[in-house]
Amino acid sequence: MGRYVAKRSLQAVLVILAVLVFTFVILRAIGDPARLLVSPEGSRENLAQIRQALGLDVPLYVQFVRFMGGIVRGDFGNSFTFGQPALPLVLQRMPATLLLTFVALAFAVPTGMLLGLVSAVKRNTIYDNLATTLAVLGRAVPNFWLSIMLIVLFGATLKWLPPSGYGTAAHIVMPAFALSAGLAAMIARLTRSSVLEVMRNDYVRTARAKGLAENNVLNRHILRNALIPITTVVGLQAGHLLGGAIITETIFAWPGVGRLLTQSIYAYDYPVVQTSVFIIAVTFVFINLAIDLLYALIDPRIRYD
Repeated sequence: MGRYVAKRSLQAVLVILAVLVFTFVILRAIGDPARLLVSPEGSRENLAQIRQALGLDVPLYVQFVRFMGGIVRGDFGNSFTFGQPALPLVLQRMPATLLLTFVALAFAVPTGMLLGLVSAVKRNTIYDNLATTLAVLGRAVPNFWLSIMLIVLFGATLKWLPPSGYGTAAHIVMPAFALSAGLAAMIARLTRSSVLEVMRNDYVRTARAKGLAENNVLNRHILRNALIPITTVVGLQAGHLLGGAIITETIFAWPGVGRLLTQSIYAYDYPVVQTSVFIIAVTFVFINLAIDLLYALIDPRIRYD
């Protein structure tokens, strides 16, 4: 186990390094933040002074070495827009994003598994057709369109929920539902196919032949063996939700990392964008490492050498 964890940790470091390099190059290719900060009446001398103050007057490889050296020291630079250290600025927004992601997962996982389980157990019935229809709709409806429709219906028309903002339990209902709808649909489809595949195995027929109650067969033999592919998808999608929250947070004015990242991209705020991507990448990588280790708890036959 220790060797496996060390190997995966090394892979995680390489992945994060690759993400940082890619982000650094892409940001420098899309624009010069100094041109946004200098006034329209500013001269070339003003532009050169701003670029020098931001550390953009040196070659790219020097900027990259400084950036990586700063990361080693825990210094991600100061935001061009806010004039504050980028790392604390991003970390201040992280709890709001994690809260939104956690609530979305808390809704999507049990809802998706329940729909998929009902669809598999009641195969070729009206329940199966209804669950499958809901799953298809959940995957087909774009996240941004669903978010806007929720605001129009429940925020503007019925006035049941606040259309945007942060601070109360009511504020999180719509953004969490919009963020989780696609994931719940994916889990439902996967749960249905996994359960149907497990139900065909000999040990399930043997358990039923022994006279075990159907609930015991379902919980101990079918659902547990169907959990591994579901767990894999949940782990991957948990990281994707952090990225998908960019659109949701922007639409609902949710003060998380996603909204901050969107604002910083428009402002060419290199330090904040790089720090946000770094934090999201680290979270994504280690969620997947935790999911890999969780496999051994779900299925004792799995061993890591």
